[in-house]
Amino acid sequence: MRAKATAGFRLTALALALFLFRGGAAIGQPVDSTAAERPNLILITVDTLRADHLSTIDPQSPVATPAIDAIGKDGVLFTRTLTTTPLTTPAHASLMTGVLPPTHGARDFVDGLPKGPATLAETLERAGYRTAGFVSAAVCDRRTGLARGFSHFSDGFDQFLDEDSRVSERPGKETLDHAVGWLDSLPQGPFFVWLHFYEPHDPYEPPEPYRSRFREDPYAGEVAAIDGLVAELVLYLKNKNLYDSSVISLLSDHGEGLGDHGETKHGFFVYQSTMHIPWLLKATKGDFAGRRVADNASIVDVFPTLLHVLGISRDFWPRGLHGVSRYRAMRGQTDRSRPVYFESVSPFNQFGWSELRGLVLGDYKLIEAPQPELYNLVRDPGETSNQFSSNRAMGQQLRQTLIDLESRLEPVEAPDRAIDPELQERLRSLGYVGVSSPVRPAGASADLADPKEKVEVYELVQQGVEAARQRRWTEAIRLLSGAAEKEPASPAILTSLALAYRDSGQLAASLDWFRKTLDLRPEDTALRLEFSKVLLALKRTEEAGAELERVVSDDPNLVKALFNLGILRAQQSRYKEASSLFGRALALREDSATLRSLALSEFLEGRSEEAEKHLLRALELDPADRRAHLQLAQIYSARGEVELARRHDELARRP
Repeated sequence: MRAKATAGFRLTALALALFLFRGGAAIGQPVDSTAAERPNLILITVDTLRADHLSTIDPQSPVATPAIDAIGKDGVLFTRTLTTTPLTTPAHASLMTGVLPPTHGARDFVDGLPKGPATLAETLERAGYRTAGFVSAAVCDRRTGLARGFSHFSDGFDQFLDEDSRVSERPGKETLDHAVGWLDSLPQGPFFVWLHFYEPHDPYEPPEPYRSRFREDPYAGEVAAIDGLVAELVLYLKNKNLYDSSVISLLSDHGEGLGDHGETKHGFFVYQSTMHIPWLLKATKGDFAGRRVADNASIVDVFPTLLHVLGISRDFWPRGLHGVSRYRAMRGQTDRSRPVYFESVSPFNQFGWSELRGLVLGDYKLIEAPQPELYNLVRDPGETSNQFSSNRAMGQQLRQTLIDLESRLEPVEAPDRAIDPELQERLRSLGYVGVSSPVRPAGASADLADPKEKVEVYELVQQGVEAARQRRWTEAIRLLSGAAEKEPASPAILTSLALAYRDSGQLAASLDWFRKTLDLRPEDTALRLEFSKVLLALKRTEEAGAELERVVSDDPNLVKALFNLGILRAQQSRYKEASSLFGRALALREDSATLRSLALSEFLEGRSEEAEKHLLRALELDPADRRAHLQLAQIYSARGEVELARRHDELARRP
């Protein structure tokens, strides 16, 4: 029996080659049509939604999800879909490109999507669609690269907010309202809308009435709240006669540990609690209503499947897709021969432990680690019994399949640096643990610690970071110090401890921990930028200036470093240098804070006309910018233009 099972799941080199290099080709030709006749597409991603918390997938779900279930009943439910990685930005990068992480390049939470693989939005825009994205958290904002191809992109976050007014997420209801407003303004013709809801990501704080109904299970309460928003969206679409004429696809980027295998959140392990995701797809005209597809699928399959269902001509399909259309499976033709790849590189990048990689083939799942794991997902869905030793033939077969698959992946050129430090600060405010410049993994190694052996330390860090987020500084420092004692060479732990000391006002201790971290990562420019902030707070301006000069020299495109160095030079009355630095920052990214700073430097130089121009531009970006109004009032007052000065002074003082 074992020999037959092994043969039944054997994947030929030809099948692997087809999987990796068919360019996402679907089975059968899509139906060509004019752009005006194509259906609309509404893509909904629900962050951190476990598949077993949808009642249509698991009848034992602790929460009913009637609105989401109804979409599944009107279309196809893919019951065995896996994400590529248990982190939001990399998983969305796989969704939006149809490409696996080693090739698209976004592999950790600090990675943005490099320019390279064509996105779904770019593809549909070329095919004649109007495109708009509406996201609910900084993990998907435009600086991650996920906005590529969207002619309208609403992320709700000022791109350069002051330290005391930084916003990292917004409620799903607000995101939905922005999307509805855009839809209300559209003329006839096909559109592609992406809605990203951040709930049920932690912290779990559902709104009423869900808070009261799910007081003992707030995660389920946030799932219920999202189902309510989906119901609101569907009602709007039906009232506008858009529901039947639109393709609607809803899925998650990853799940949540909720204590399974010792992991409370996500981003570390690759067990089904965080890797198994729901995927629902409603076509038009009632096609495929009520279908359930039990084949293994990947988040990278969504891209080509949507192109196929929309009837997009092959002429518009990007080359090099790793995903394949599941259209044939939607029509009832099964395919169990294709491997589904996944990974988690954060244990290596952030802690120096072994990364995790693996695949699912048929009913079996391999997790490649120093202590490899093999599970039969049908007989053991909770992954409680590791069969790698007892079923070595199957384990070795899947291991060889993984080696063959990875050998055919063509990595893109690594980006010059990770996403910018300000966005990293926002991610930390959302609870993400890590350093800014990851080291690329070279494959699981027996010489590195197995993450399974380090889960208690990892959870200790998570608790410490959560305590810091809630400003419980004594507890945060105690927890993080305990983790640092266990792992003194972990950049993520040392960085988290340095930041906790800094943010609690213990600057001297923070400086010591930053130095220890920089001993491990001397080339980490974003870490040096954080280090320079401590030096500035300690009024060690010469040292801070030297650090900032080094950062700007090493990374001339680091906007925050240019801005901070400009502020320092202005404080030193070196206005010409300051203006030059602010100008360089604006050439990379225009925002109100930098425009105001440049204007102040110009005004102090005696160039009030240039200062006025830049402040008026700041008000074009944000008409309610009080500081810009106040600076203009000062300029007009100095010129003797009393009426203009009075007007802007009033605007600056409006509540």
